[in-house]
Amino acid sequence: MATGLAASVATGASTAWFIGTVPQGMLGRTIGIASALNTAMVPLGVAVAGALMIALPLVLLWPVLGALTLAAGLSLAAPVEDDLARAISGA
Repeated sequence: MATGLAASVATGASTAWFIGTVPQGMLGRTIGIASALNTAMVPLGVAVAGALMIALPLVLLWPVLGALTLAAGLSLAAPVEDDLARAISGA
């Protein structure tokens, strides 16, 4: 459940970033490619998770993966370069 929540936040943040930085004429293609790449990586993620579950005890794996998910979520709270530039210039 937490991973799904993190994915929805990350998807919203990345879509907002695309809208703010990609030229209007390329927006649909850019978001489409990003979505296709995201979906294509699911089998790789499942394979890596399966290999980790074989190699590491579950008691160790869950906290490590939870910490990685938390770190990824917290990274979304960092200001974007454009926000910093606007704050510095006072605009």
